[in-house]
Parts: sequence; structure tokens; C-alpha cells
Amino acid sequence: MRNAAIVLVPLALLAIVGCRGPQVAPAIPDTPEARAIIEVLESYRKAMEARDVDAILAIASRTYHDNMGSPDPETDIYFHDLDLKLAEDFEQVRRIRLDMEVLRIEMHESEIEGGPPIATVRYRYDVRYQLSMPSGEKWHNSLDVNQMMLQLEDDGAWRVLSGL
Repeated sequence: MRNAAIVLVPLALLAIVGCRGPQVAPAIPDTPEARAIIEVLESYRKAMEARDVDAILAIASRTYHDNMGSPDPETDIYFHDLDLKLAEDFEQVRRIRLDMEVLRIEMHESEIEGGPPIATVRYRYDVRYQLSMPSGEKWHNSLDVNQMMLQLEDDGAWRVLSGL
């Protein structure tokens, strides 16, 4: 019975987000929070493939801040910069194919007393994208692990705090 649960929980989570949605590691608990967070990642995946800046902004928190892994504050991206950054990133991209595998979801309490819950999502991605270059169109591939931070906001929706 336990082996069946190990197989069925990830399958149930996959069914929520569709066939091409993020794959889910067996260690991810089948909870309403996990399902809602995985739906946000599926929205992100679809928006990336469509190169839809507005759809990405819709899942980003107004308090979005990403230091881009650098101590240099000049590289930081805030919500108010996100639309221009995404438009710039998509400018030469003709097509994108993004596959994701959710490896871990960790729930945290807010750093602010009584603040909303926060989730850290670690996922593996495989993105293939076609760029329009002066020398012609060229396909690129990137495979790596990334982390997103999400927050449950006042309207009941999970939104991305960092990691887009």
C-alpha cells in the first residue's frame, strides 16, 4: 500500500497541471498548498513558452526582488523593473520549450510576525530556445537547478517573490 502511495501522489499532482506541466518528485506532499504552488509553476512555464510578459507579471508579487545571485545591488531586479527585463530577454527569442521537475517544496513562516507563509521551491529545468541572431536563427539549451520563493498573498494566491 505504501508503494502505491509513493507512485500515486506524484501522478495526482501531475494530473493537476496537465501532461506537459512540471514533473513532481515523489517526496512532494500532496497538499492544497503544494498543488497551488505547482499550478503557479505551470503558469510560469506556459507564460515563458508564450513569451507572455503580462502573464509572468501576474504571478509575480508586487514585492518581487531578486539579487540575481550577485552582491552587486546594480544587478538587482525589482517588480517595477521586471516588465522591461523580461521584454529585453524575449526580444531575440523566437521559440521556447521549458520542461520543469519540482524537486522540493519547503514551507516557512514569514520573517514578519503574523506575515504570510512563504514557500521555497527547488526545481530542475531544461529550456531550449531559438534565438534570432545576425548570423541566423540558432537553438540553445540550458539544464540546471533553480529556486523560487513564493508568498501567499492577501487575495489567497501564491505569487513569486524571487527566482523568475
